[in-house]
Amino acid sequence: MYTFIYNNPDGIVTEFNEVTKEAARDAAQLAFFSDYKKGLWQGIPSEGCIEEEAYVLEPDAVEDTNTTVAIDDASLAHDEFMEEAYDSDDEPDVEGMSIVNDAEAMAPVPVMNTLPTLEGLGIVVTNNGMVFTDDNYDETNDVLDAATEAMNPVEPAPTFKGGWGSDVGGQSLHSDSRTVDYGKVSAVAVERQENHDGWLAELGLARPTENISITKAGYKRGTAVVDYGYESLDAARVVWDEKPDAYDAARQFVSEIEREGREDCVIHMDTMRMSEAGLLQTNAGEFALEEHALKQLLTTSQFGTKDNMEHADGPLFPRGFHTMKSLDPDVRAYVFNEHMKRNSVVGKGVKLRTRSNGSVRSVFGVVSTGYTDYDADRVAQVIADSVSDTPYKADIQYNSKTTNFTMDITMHAPGNLTDFSAGDLYEVGFRFKSNDRGGGSINGSAIAFWNECLNMIILHSEKVEIMRAIHKGDMSAKMEAIREGIENGRPAMERFAKDWGILSNTPISTFISEDDVERYSIPGHMEPDAAILIRKMVMDGNIGDGLGRDAIVQMMLASYDDQGGGDTAQDFINAVTRTAHQHLVDDCARDVMEREAGLLVPMMAQIAIA
Repeated sequence: MYTFIYNNPDGIVTEFNEVTKEAARDAAQLAFFSDYKKGLWQGIPSEGCIEEEAYVLEPDAVEDTNTTVAIDDASLAHDEFMEEAYDSDDEPDVEGMSIVNDAEAMAPVPVMNTLPTLEGLGIVVTNNGMVFTDDNYDETNDVLDAATEAMNPVEPAPTFKGGWGSDVGGQSLHSDSRTVDYGKVSAVAVERQENHDGWLAELGLARPTENISITKAGYKRGTAVVDYGYESLDAARVVWDEKPDAYDAARQFVSEIEREGREDCVIHMDTMRMSEAGLLQTNAGEFALEEHALKQLLTTSQFGTKDNMEHADGPLFPRGFHTMKSLDPDVRAYVFNEHMKRNSVVGKGVKLRTRSNGSVRSVFGVVSTGYTDYDADRVAQVIADSVSDTPYKADIQYNSKTTNFTMDITMHAPGNLTDFSAGDLYEVGFRFKSNDRGGGSINGSAIAFWNECLNMIILHSEKVEIMRAIHKGDMSAKMEAIREGIENGRPAMERFAKDWGILSNTPISTFISEDDVERYSIPGHMEPDAAILIRKMVMDGNIGDGLGRDAIVQMMLASYDDQGGGDTAQDFINAVTRTAHQHLVDDCARDVMEREAGLLVPMMAQIAIA
């Protein structure tokens, strides 16, 4: 019999006696939580209020049939054996057991209160005509396991044909992820794809009409892939898993742009001249001209155009940029300077976008004076801030020569997707693009990627624009379009995350930055990531809005501990839900927290409770 003692704040001591340790402990904890909810423990330390008494076996509690023997606590191993034998529903019902020694082989032993020694003792378990023995008494659990396995044989897992990439016998290496052979249409996949089409419609995305039932590769949608298709999907998922989150990706990219040392200056074109070395001379200093900047400068100055030339027959240089590019620097300088003297409009200004380029700064863009600079690093930061508490993975592509910027934030299907098939969506999210030298507006799109064949070689993608912002006026206000676009897509993304089980596979560390660790940690304490995230969410008003913040933090920490901790986003959501029901909160507060627990799913990156 196991005993746990509970000491309440009033000094009342209560014993809880149960056959199993778990039952006794749970009864004591239930009494504690009952008092806790009544407010009896408010402001009172509760450490040590529940204590375990020494285990005592009562011989009378076990029927002595001369074939079943109970032993006292002389051996912990035997105690565990008896618990497993008699208290667990999924273990064998031991019909006969004997403890034997070298002198009395297989002889039943009466009930004993003490066991002087374990040396030479063994165990025999008889069950339904099967006999399991071990000459080492300390290995009793192994004997029990053998009996259990014999009574409950494991049914062999079904196998399926895997096609290309399978084993030598054609058996799929991914049978655990299949319900049909390769090349067969899976009802599971068909239903999944129909659901995904509906969710994509919420984002304004749709499959091409010609691929509604047949993929680009000519396969009926839902046709299960060969094993090589699974290998490709798993490889793609591994690549996605290794990508940084949006916060880390943006931080690294911001540092890259900062190293360029960008500066803008407005120059009157009629004051520009070019040195024989090819440097652009202005009242703001000398600059090298990057190739595209030269092209922009010539275009802006209308170099070589019919209207600005003395010759009515046509342009002096029909392909002015290519001609100027091919000239020697001194010749190019002469032509440019003569042209600017004869044709430039006095007082016409341009904005030169410059950056560090070795020993001399270079012009990487020539834009109008009305151009509002809102460079890619700032765009990346806005995106990262909009998904700061989500498990999106980010991929930033930046071409320093062209200043083209692309940032994808996506979710990805698991590598073991059930009946992965032709027509399956495997990645979905958002794509944002910009150019910092006057080459286009800032735009964002919802994007989706499909597998179109049986080996994941033929792929397809679609996108739909969700925002666009030109480089003029108040750019900060225009950046709200990015936040709104992401926010509008959250419900659909939530469904994908739930379907793909992203929440249960996303660590809590995904949602906290180095700044968060510094800001919300208790100095000198080793804490789980969940404690930091709890404080962050509460202090930012995402949880317990309008309630006492300190109290909510303490209740959430207690709920998190009560559920056994955990390091995934699923565990965090569960702690919020548990807090709403486990602690002393009124109906209004409970409704608030229940609503917030539901909102955390889309807020934490369109992930859902599995």
